[in-house]
Amino acid sequence: MNIKTQQRIISLDLLRGIAVLGILWMNIQSFSSPLAAYGNPTAYGDFSGANFYAWVIANVFAEFKFMTLFSILFGSGIAIFYNRASEKGFNAQALNTRRMQWLLLFGLIHGYFIWYGDILFIYAICGLIAVKFVNVSLKRQLVSASLMFMVPVLFIYLLSLLIATGDTELMAELTRDWAPSEALLQQEISAYKGSWLDARLASIPTVITFQLAGLFIYGWRVC
Repeated sequence: MNIKTQQRIISLDLLRGIAVLGILWMNIQSFSSPLAAYGNPTAYGDFSGANFYAWVIANVFAEFKFMTLFSILFGSGIAIFYNRASEKGFNAQALNTRRMQWLLLFGLIHGYFIWYGDILFIYAICGLIAVKFVNVSLKRQLVSASLMFMVPVLFIYLLSLLIATGDTELMAELTRDWAPSEALLQQEISAYKGSWLDARLASIPTVITFQLAGLFIYGWRVC
């Protein structure tokens, strides 16, 4: 069942385009460098001169800023779609669920077949949750948002407790992820410079981590 497209809201489309370009600004780092270099620019390559200033400017002006803007627009889009569908007599909940299911599928395809840094999967899960709050009171929305905000805080707090226990295996894994050895860096680079299949197989653990752990770390920003 289709809903005819009404006149688009140009200002939202403009903001959405700006948000996507801002997110691309950050993702370019992942396209061009090993995974560790996104959070730790000293892990790979030279971190001085133009490279230093480019990283600082991007992280001050773009990191998570444009994702926040895009998330606001994503929520607005859900609300607008829901209200327009309801006005036309359609089952807005069912239509939104169908849209999010398609988005989830695209996210899985994107993550496993194109690029490990997919976030469509997380948006789809959050879209299924966010629509439940379209017609609830502002108070309930604020309380729910506050609880969602606490999820990554608790997640990171529990991780900190594990680190504090002095678990050598965990510390070694975190150290390897933050500052991988030259051998690990070259192994990652070789995989992504190899065939499409080599790159996709090498990215599977990263995709799983991003899409599942990402729900706890980034999901609250989307919802």
